[in-house]
Amino acid sequence: MQGQPISNGLVIGRLAKTGRTSSNKHVPLIIHTPDSEWQKYHDAQRKALQLVDELRREAIEIQKSKKSLPTQARANETSDQELPEVMSSYTLLLTDEILSERIKDLVFGQSLDITSAVLQAFKDVRSVVESMGDQHIREKVLDLDACEELLLSSLSDSESLQTHQWSHLKGRIVVIQHPCPNDIIRFHQVGVAGLVSETGSHLSHAAILARSFNIPTVFGAEGILRMSSNGQQVILDAHEGKITINPSRTEQRKAEARRAVELMMQQKLKSSAQSVARTVDGQRIVVFANANGPVDARALKSSGAEGIGLLRTEFLHLNEHPAEQTSFIGTDEQLKVFFQLTAESISPGWATLRLLDCGGDKPYPPNNAMSMREKQNTSEGVFGLRGIRFLLAEQKLLELQLRALLRANTSGNIRILLPYITDVSEIRRVKAIAHSLWLDIPEDERGALHYPRFGAMVETPAAAQMLDHIAAECDFMSIGSNDLTQHYLCVERDNPNTQNLYSSFHPAVLRCIRSILEQQKHLDVSISLCGELASDPIATELLIGLGCVQFSCRASAIPLIKEIIRKTDVDEARRFAEGLLRLGDAEEIQQRLQLRYEELHARLLTAPGSRIRAS
Repeated sequence: MQGQPISNGLVIGRLAKTGRTSSNKHVPLIIHTPDSEWQKYHDAQRKALQLVDELRREAIEIQKSKKSLPTQARANETSDQELPEVMSSYTLLLTDEILSERIKDLVFGQSLDITSAVLQAFKDVRSVVESMGDQHIREKVLDLDACEELLLSSLSDSESLQTHQWSHLKGRIVVIQHPCPNDIIRFHQVGVAGLVSETGSHLSHAAILARSFNIPTVFGAEGILRMSSNGQQVILDAHEGKITINPSRTEQRKAEARRAVELMMQQKLKSSAQSVARTVDGQRIVVFANANGPVDARALKSSGAEGIGLLRTEFLHLNEHPAEQTSFIGTDEQLKVFFQLTAESISPGWATLRLLDCGGDKPYPPNNAMSMREKQNTSEGVFGLRGIRFLLAEQKLLELQLRALLRANTSGNIRILLPYITDVSEIRRVKAIAHSLWLDIPEDERGALHYPRFGAMVETPAAAQMLDHIAAECDFMSIGSNDLTQHYLCVERDNPNTQNLYSSFHPAVLRCIRSILEQQKHLDVSISLCGELASDPIATELLIGLGCVQFSCRASAIPLIKEIIRKTDVDEARRFAEGLLRLGDAEEIQQRLQLRYEELHARLLTAPGSRIRAS
């Protein structure tokens, strides 16, 4: 049976069917006073926020302890970095003032018990959200469902958040109709071996959680509930999205052999991860790491990262204690200390910090005009006030970040990356503000600092077409393949109706990337590629053939990416890339890349000196 790979892994085990691990079934409670009911809500809110915070912290610890796993290089995408964003969206909903006021009104104004009030308030909000025309806004229903269940579970004494009720799933390959984020949390808590669902999206929060918790997962296996039974032996190949029920002894032995091979590959890549990456013909390729939270410099260097190519700063705009949050993190001194420690820990490698990137399909920070519009379900759309546009409109927030970055650059390796550039004037305005803030720093303090370098994200068609003008204002540039794909193909990546059209392997996107990289020869700036495409090992040879000499990847993908670089001949890669660009179909391009990668992957273990063969 075939499904969609969500989180890599190869598992052999027994199957266990299950339904949703939580329920909105309401058992009437004894109503005391509105005050006591309201206190129950505060207690439940605190418990739910505590669980969200614990999960975020646990995920950070998991990533710190993870070894480089080449078998995860494709399917994990950016989920290691996305979990804090999911938890942040839950935190924003759980602390939403409008929602809390609605619940309070139902308790005090209509004398409802707190469970009924929560159910009614979420029902009201859900009906409004579902009626919205914007797909991104409608998908917030998933967040509403998850937060409603967290509150209801915290309100009840049924211990539905406890693991013992689901202990029978431990070590099993769980099959479910449609998992929600709370289901994934519980599956992680009890220690399931793998997960298969009949429905679900690669971009859903449930998928992000599954990858973050490293649960081998396949979605979209239609009919598996009908065709399977509890206790059946199953091979779950989450690399390929394949589920084999009641495998033969031969199939099971082959799967066990593959697992042994994967362990051998892990050890091999780990031993060479920190070596410089050069192609067969001597071309030096730099490989940076992406990060979306506090940086574990030791883990990044151990992975083979030569610096930070992209540090997303969005996570800094949520307080460590979300229930007490009143604004984004308060002072430039706090930010300055974080930026300085990060840069010094990764020195002498570059620490490239992207200014706050929000809007479109990314949430706004709390307590500003745009976040209030979001709460009122007023969508800005994909092309609204986002990225650098938002920061220039919220100049105090821009100044807060810039001032901290300027004062943090004691080690001289900070680079400031500007998101969502569409016009040269945006870069000039930011640089003018930065220069003014630099002059405001006392002269004796400035003497110990280095003025940072400025760069721009190339993630819009406008930036791609104005590359020479943008380069004249920058010290470096970074191609954001995720947004570039979205805008070039006119496809919202979070829209389930069109997500099958979203592919960075589309020949139009690849030709755009080639055009950008070809101009690098005539420009006095370096250009890296930092989107999901950079972390996908099937794309490595292609990107080298297109002219990419700087990659910025997930840390877990770096050892494998560097090993592929060492097996690549630049001239052969160029010929291979040219052949692919003559194709007119993204699916055919991806299939050819997959076949070529599988051939190389098989030889990496058996022929240490082998290189990618010409096709």
